[in-house]
Amino acid sequence: MTGSYEMIGEQVRADASRLADELRQTVSELRGALAATQAQVASLEAAAEQLRVEAQTAREEAATAHGQLVQAQRLAEERIRSAEQRADDARRQLDDASARCRRAEEERALLIAALGRRGRRKLERTDSRGGAADDAE
Repeated sequence: MTGSYEMIGEQVRADASRLADELRQTVSELRGALAATQAQVASLEAAAEQLRVEAQTAREEAATAHGQLVQAQRLAEERIRSAEQRADDARRQLDDASARCRRAEEERALLIAALGRRGRRKLERTDSRGGAADDAE
């Protein structure tokens, strides 16, 4: 019977050695998987940090662009107001010029009418004196 115990002992030792080898293999695989996972985590953390930096940069650029947009809008509004003022001034100048032109036309018409009356009177006097022109006027 001692032989059977020895066989059982050898079988147990063989099983224990096989299980120990399997356990060492599993531990080795788990360590490899852990190392790979840690590398992935490190890579993902680096990528996340890069994304945070890029997001911050994008926010800063957006704020700068917004400030530039606001400034450009103010400048555009100022230019529009200036252009509207110049257009109003030009309209006033046109209205003034038109009024001066109307007055000049009226004065011209009055002058032509006055010259016409003067000429008719001169003709009438010339005709009444027998054709001699009156140069005294």
